[in-house]
Amino acid sequence: MDENTINEPQNEEANVQDGSSKKKIKKSLIFFSIVPAAIMVAIQTVAQIPFYIMSAVNVINEGYSANDIYAFLVALEQDLKDNYLNFVYAIYAVAGIIVFGIWYYKGFYKKRPKRKLGDFIGIKSLSAAVFMTVALYFAVQAAAIVINWISPQIIEDYNALIEMSGLVDNFFVLFVYTIFMAPILEELCFRGVVFGILEDSGIRPGLIILISSLLFGAMHIAIPLQMLYAMFLSLFFGYMRYKYRSVGFTIFIHMMFNILGTFLSEAIDKSGMSDGLMLIFGGISLFIIVFVFVLVNGDKKAYKPEAKS
Repeated sequence: MDENTINEPQNEEANVQDGSSKKKIKKSLIFFSIVPAAIMVAIQTVAQIPFYIMSAVNVINEGYSANDIYAFLVALEQDLKDNYLNFVYAIYAVAGIIVFGIWYYKGFYKKRPKRKLGDFIGIKSLSAAVFMTVALYFAVQAAAIVINWISPQIIEDYNALIEMSGLVDNFFVLFVYTIFMAPILEELCFRGVVFGILEDSGIRPGLIILISSLLFGAMHIAIPLQMLYAMFLSLFFGYMRYKYRSVGFTIFIHMMFNILGTFLSEAIDKSGMSDGLMLIFGGISLFIIVFVFVLVNGDKKAYKPEAKS
């Protein structure tokens, strides 16, 4: 899942050397980049419908009345979470991976010159991926501590929504979906298809990364705090996608971050690490992020646009 050139399209920077050869921006493709996100929402919705129907039947059979809407909906969500959540996430993820995998492969991957792993995987790229993943984790955790100081209710609402989603106490969802399936699905969609569409539109790389990150964040709008940090993380995922021309590489980074979020968070909670120490790590992580940018920009394997003459 990697390509050699950005289809920028075929080096946007080189095309702007003079006014006559300036690349025309295709605005229709910028708007079209919303379509993959809309399709992802549609797949998720369709995956839920049959199980919501089955849960509704279960809830009615238990004696709940649709006249008491609040009690009925609470019972409905709980029944779905207890009995069918694994199936919902599995169907959604598998269907999405198939749809966006085919779309990315036929629409973008096949049209780019192929690269070997050694063309973009090296000591610097792997070091950058590891350092960035760890730094982002501690930066997010430190930001959560600050937010909790300012407005504890925001963190309480976030934790309640995460628990309600089943992401915490369901083994399949927590490990199989969160660590493996979600990164593949989301990277194929946003760093694969959306990124490819925006590249073909002719806009600058910075805007490609920004727009794809905004769309990625919007997919998490049901949990507002998660939406914000998803956009933040996506900026870095997009940067690595641009520099190393590989969706497979961003899948790897995304998986590493989710593994840290799953296992390291639990270990830190058990260790009783103080907020002060976490804030120190968060501050150090900012310097590490800067170091990663320097490391990547100095990596010979990283993509470098041709300089304007």
